Amino acid sequence: ILEIRGRTDMPIIVLSDQHRVADLVAALDLGADDYVEKPFRASELLARIRSVLRRGLKARGEHAVYHRGALVVDIIDHTVTRGGEQIRLTPMEFEALSLLVRSCGRIVPYQRFLESQSERKHPRSQQALRASIWSLRQKIEESPDHPTIVLTEGRIGYRLANESD
Repeated sequence: ILEIRGRTDMPIIVLSDQHRVADLVAALDLGADDYVEKPFRASELLARIRSVLRRGLKARGEHAVYHRGALVVDIIDHTVTRGGEQIRLTPMEFEALSLLVRSCGRIVPYQRFLESQSERKHPRSQQALRASIWSLRQKIEESPDHPTIVLTEGRIGYRLANESD
């Protein structure tokens, strides 16, 4: 755990078949965010994963859920809905929207979209990024030609309108 914690702030959940309090305490003292003993229910593990992810975002001043009118984006649950109906996004569209949600109200420079910070496929050019944003707007904006959610900040990047705008 110490070695992993020294390289990343990624949440760590220890799954163990040990039922000793000393093991639980040691794992948490070494930097684990949570400790789950076997046997465990999958639904409980998923809830714990969502919880540590939300705490991690909050600690960095980022957001996990975005509300704008009937639109709800939850990047932890990987859902986008309008009026309760699911909106299907491509992985690239969802990745761009997730970045915007985490930085809600702040400008996200073009370069940040273009950098590959994970193994997911990111647009490799501004033209590909513009195409993804155009497609995203077609799906989430009420009037894609006059966007009020995904805003362009000329020559800089994009910004997600504040929930209260």
